[in-house]
Amino acid sequence: MNKTKLALAVIAMWGMLFNSSCKKDDAVPAGTNTGTSATANSTHTLVGLFNMGDYTASSNLQLLDSTLNVASNINTGSAVMNFQRWNINGTIRYTYQLYDPNAKSIAGVGYIPGSAVLLDENLKEIKRFRLLPYGSRTTADIDALDGHDFILLDDNHYIAMAYYQKAVSNIDSSLHPAAGCTVVAPIIQEVQNGNVIWEWDATNYPEFYANSVEGNDYTNTTNAQDYMHMNSMFIDPKDNNLVCSFRNQNQIVKINRKTGDIIWRLGGKNGDFPMTADQKFLRQHDATINNEGHIMMMDNGDATERPYSRVVELAIDESTKTISSFKSLQLPYSLFCQYMGSVQKTANTYFIGCGSVPRILEVNFNNGSVVADKTLSGVSYRALRY
Repeated sequence: MNKTKLALAVIAMWGMLFNSSCKKDDAVPAGTNTGTSATANSTHTLVGLFNMGDYTASSNLQLLDSTLNVASNINTGSAVMNFQRWNINGTIRYTYQLYDPNAKSIAGVGYIPGSAVLLDENLKEIKRFRLLPYGSRTTADIDALDGHDFILLDDNHYIAMAYYQKAVSNIDSSLHPAAGCTVVAPIIQEVQNGNVIWEWDATNYPEFYANSVEGNDYTNTTNAQDYMHMNSMFIDPKDNNLVCSFRNQNQIVKINRKTGDIIWRLGGKNGDFPMTADQKFLRQHDATINNEGHIMMMDNGDATERPYSRVVELAIDESTKTISSFKSLQLPYSLFCQYMGSVQKTANTYFIGCGSVPRILEVNFNNGSVVADKTLSGVSYRALRY
């Protein structure tokens, strides 16, 4: 992740990313801009305010100053999420997800289907991206991207994700799948120069069906089962493979970016790393890697199992499949951020987007003191400082 002085808060819908070859900063769509603009050397936070009950309602992307007060406001025509800034070898780019009310969507699933929008350093639109056809899947089946995460490698090279409702026949009989059952398949697609160079479909790995902790009623033929709910991805700088978060698995998974093979699973029912009860995370969002090489995440918790949220930071030994260090920080005020959220580590603090709780916090991780506390007028998908 980019650690330059530009803060990014993205307000939109559910649940990160990192790349060693390009750096993520902030992002803004076309719209009516009122106020000042960010500069590359200034400290700002970007937030996008949206209506969770009506994605067609206009949204507001706001640039906050170093004291988290509004410096600039941009109005958009519909819901946005995952608003990001990138520094790619000195070239500044912005991306964000824009809701498309005409896109084919999956009922009952928390996501914003639409386009990923690419902007230049002056926040002018360059192009938009959609899911490309691949194999037997056509644009008539689905062409909308999901906005939970997006990795920009350059103007013509990116990794995107989508949710695809599809009928499957490889659910184990012990789970009593009904004929006609459909699932929400997470699709990861890497595109370069307009061509799909790699795609990953979770339904090719049937072990995930049994590992699901939510959205797993395979006897239901009315609603697609959101058995995984992918919400973040980053490129591991050590080997350029993808590390992805699946909320409804309570699991983070490393995927070979060439073969699609599962390298390891952290958490969940079938994780490869032994974990103590305290180390187990629930319904996590924004799994990232920090400058120390540690995995960080918003551990959202669960209304039944653990109704409070915390920051989790851990180091793993991939060769021995062990957790070499672990620490957690419960959010102040016993906050329970059931959905969305993010965390970023600075020298002495965690900078936290509280997701479904409309709040930004900065907390000293040594003593738990609150350094900054900003209440927002809308929910925040993420809040990231650079």
